[in-house]
Amino acid sequence: MGCLMWLGMSLAAADFNLYGGRPQSITLQKLVANQDYSWELRTSNGRIMGSGQIKTGEDGSGQLTFELPKLEPGTSVNCKLELPPDRSYGITFYSREPLNELAAALSEAGIYADSTGLKKSVTAIGLVPAEREQAKIYLLADTAERELSALLAAGKTVIYFAGGDNELSPPREKLREISLEMVSVAKKSPRLSVIYNKKEFIIGYEGDAGVADLHYWSGHLIVVAPQLRAVLDATPEVWLILKTKIEGDLKKWSKESSSER
Repeated sequence: MGCLMWLGMSLAAADFNLYGGRPQSITLQKLVANQDYSWELRTSNGRIMGSGQIKTGEDGSGQLTFELPKLEPGTSVNCKLELPPDRSYGITFYSREPLNELAAALSEAGIYADSTGLKKSVTAIGLVPAEREQAKIYLLADTAERELSALLAAGKTVIYFAGGDNELSPPREKLREISLEMVSVAKKSPRLSVIYNKKEFIIGYEGDAGVADLHYWSGHLIVVAPQLRAVLDATPEVWLILKTKIEGDLKKWSKESSSER
């Protein structure tokens, strides 16, 4: 197999990432059960964006809904949600175009989506899907392992939205390194696991799970758990994670393009 580097796990930040310009709900947990709380939402410069009350249930959780004004493309607003006497949460509201600063690079690279749903998701964040033959980034919802292997061998970046099963067997040839990032966007805690030996290579996920990042010697595979595909259009969380995963590829392609000119 050669040298495979294991990069371990990284947990997503505990703060909430939400969209501006549309109603967004969050669930606060581990509060006192059946309790009334006052809340206030402030920007980093002290502007009050909202206030009210929340009543928790028997399990000590409560839900809040916010709606900030529509934000300019590529912008964000940092806020603090405070529940006296001692609870506070960091919330960042993003525009509907969370990848706006990469828009030019993504347009040059080309981003292809293989399903109507994924094409709508790409269009919803202000990007224009490319034709398959013109793309370097592939968003796939249904593909065979053979096709994955061919795309990776061709140096493509594949963002694979896994189906309903709780595990996936990705290509193992020429795998260089793997890292896992767990994400929780609901109540159930995420769990990611990897089995890698001479007989099998399996990525398993439970709860909200997260993103598996696999670098091959000639390509890049990013596996998104089914639970995150379900919230792709509801929160910027998944797009923000994918942004960090593909930035290196975009920079590499930009350098290669510049050297060819």
